Amino acid sequence: MDRFNWQCRVGVFLFLVSALVAAPFARGNQKGAETVSCETYSKLQAPKFRVARKFLLEPKAGLDLFISISPSDYSHDRLLALVCKLARENADQPLFNLRVFNSYSGAKRYHPQGEGNDSNAVNSFLAWYSFNRETNKHSLEWRPDPADLSQHWVVIKLAPLPTPSPQN
Repeated sequence: MDRFNWQCRVGVFLFLVSALVAAPFARGNQKGAETVSCETYSKLQAPKFRVARKFLLEPKAGLDLFISISPSDYSHDRLLALVCKLARENADQPLFNLRVFNSYSGAKRYHPQGEGNDSNAVNSFLAWYSFNRETNKHSLEWRPDPADLSQHWVVIKLAPLPTPSPQN
């Protein structure tokens, strides 16, 4: 099996495992839900970020992205500005999964299925955004206070789904 094919299979595996394992964990501890539009946050400056891991899933299947931001950039509005910006940039993907961390090394080492995660990887995981073109849904789950690990995750439902740019 060639290297590209192997990397695609690993990417698909991580994407599927994260959808099956991480989502129920976060949703099991959620509270509240708000609905917002990305248009509200389109004019805000999105924080700078660093890509720790990027998996292109089987050709044309989607993208899984692990990024880190500065802890000082972590707020409700800045997070939504970043998520909405990256959602627009990746709107042509059928599936898009974004995990936000406040530590690059934590983002680099984090595994959605939980195997081998150290405390830095787990504690630096701040937010998870996903969209699915097939179901036409997208949402963000986040911890408002990253220092409070017992805090429940908060769900933000976003509407409408980002629209892919027309091809030139």
